[in-house]
Amino acid sequence: MQGFTNLYNVKTIILSFNEIEEIEGLENCEQLTKLDLHNNLIHRIKNLEGKDKLVNLDLTYNWITDWFSIEHVKSHLPNLKEFGMRCNPIASK
Repeated sequence: MQGFTNLYNVKTIILSFNEIEEIEGLENCEQLTKLDLHNNLIHRIKNLEGKDKLVNLDLTYNWITDWFSIEHVKSHLPNLKEFGMRCNPIASK
């Protein structure tokens, strides 16, 4: 994920179906309220520190397998209202 360095005021990012393997490059996107990364190749949720305004995170149809990812979401996204995780290996646990 590249090209978001100067997008300080972006509120919505939709990057579904892009074969993304890691959530990264969003450090300066502090106004982000919706992040849609469904149908990618993400194995772990990380690098979402400082995304206090994020209310919608869609990670359906990825490869998330560990509980660390869920703990990361709980710790860093206090205002999250919608969290799509179906069709990930962890969803069956």
